[in-house]
Amino acid sequence: MLKDMTDSKRTDDHIQGQTPSVVHATVISHHFWPTLDQSDIVMPGPFQQLQEDYAKKFPVFKPDKKLKWLPHLGTVHFELELQDRTLDVDVPPLEAAFIELFSRQDTWSLEYSAVKALATWANMGVIKEQNENTFVLLEQAEDGAEMREMAPVVAAPSLPPVQTVQQQEAEQMRVHWKFIEGMLTNLGSLSVDRIQTMLKFSPNYDKTAEQLGYFLEAARREGLLVVQNGMWRLNK
Repeated sequence: MLKDMTDSKRTDDHIQGQTPSVVHATVISHHFWPTLDQSDIVMPGPFQQLQEDYAKKFPVFKPDKKLKWLPHLGTVHFELELQDRTLDVDVPPLEAAFIELFSRQDTWSLEYSAVKALATWANMGVIKEQNENTFVLLEQAEDGAEMREMAPVVAAPSLPPVQTVQQQEAEQMRVHWKFIEGMLTNLGSLSVDRIQTMLKFSPNYDKTAEQLGYFLEAARREGLLVVQNGMWRLNK
């Protein structure tokens, strides 16, 4: 598993050295990692094109390998430029895909499943629900307007909910849960410091050991992990 992380970093450095890309891929082997959830998400034009461009460069350094994307995992970082403000955000790919729709037109009528994916943007004041399931882009912020609060999407119900002030950190850690689970499956018991060291090889991981500890404790409360003498393992 650690080898996958170091190889991914090395390959990405090679690709970036040839033609810089905003895409950074972590390539994992199915031989050592738990089965990851699949998704039929197709990222819209610009995102898909970035993936395809990156994938074309990959065989230059790994001629016997071919990338198979899991577009529902990871994080998208971008600047959202509106008429009177710019937002610098990190969001899951699904939320990025839906907000990209508003670059084509300002108003969309969407199904309930899509409405849930727009919760983040509604709470940021980027869009608002004009009529039932109809959303409009707010190029200019509505002064004094009360935005309708929408419940965030629970993208991975198998992960532990947190009901403390650490909830936001746990939500951001959600995408890394499969990596933590894989580490403990293959390596057994690990300390927080050891898990933290391995997670640093994962793209977009920027949490402190203390924040990781909060997340592991939340998982323990939910019965997913156990800890003994500072060593964490899966609760089997």
